[in-house]
Amino acid sequence: MQYNLDNAVTGVAPNYEINYPIVKFCKGELSIPLDAMVTSLAGAELKFDWDSQFNVGFGADTDKATIVVYNPDKGLFTLLTGAATRVAGTYTMQLPASYSGDEVHCYMSLLSADGQVSSDSVFVATITVL
Repeated sequence: MQYNLDNAVTGVAPNYEINYPIVKFCKGELSIPLDAMVTSLAGAELKFDWDSQFNVGFGADTDKATIVVYNPDKGLFTLLTGAATRVAGTYTMQLPASYSGDEVHCYMSLLSADGQVSSDSVFVATITVL
């Protein structure tokens, strides 16, 4: 939380703003999801893709993806833990139909299969839901 207050919040009271690409929701030792990207698909779906490579000793094929989508128009987070394994390299997430046309901020991290170690979270993109 302190990291986000120090780095991702800008402005002067009462006109604060959030710099969404700077926001972090976790920090850890695992290799981050490399080259993560997101594509908006019809029907309010988001397709996340990433490179499954990792530094030896800092990850495993069995690491699980955590995906966070923030919709500022609705003031809601959608969080999915264990969406897919690192080695899968892809996951398609269904969002509520009411998100269609909204701009959302997308993040990813990885968590070890035993849930004990995570990667840093990474900002993937800001994208409009179809």
